[in-house]
Amino acid sequence: MIQNIIEEFQKEYEGIQRIEKEERALVIYADDDTLWKILEDYRDDFNMEFEAGAKMEHFIRIII
Repeated sequence: MIQNIIEEFQKEYEGIQRIEKEERALVIYADDDTLWKILEDYRDDFNMEFEAGAKMEHFIRIII
């Protein structure tokens, strides 16, 4: 299931730089436009946290 989700995101969003697996979460690193698009597209399907601080990579953590 997790691998299917990863593959779906990578096919659907060109701006994804990488996806990391954590315990009970996926962390998606991408440009801001891609992250916002993912948030808009999946906000009703997943619990997501957006992280975007100064001098850090921006990412979404999707709780699965």
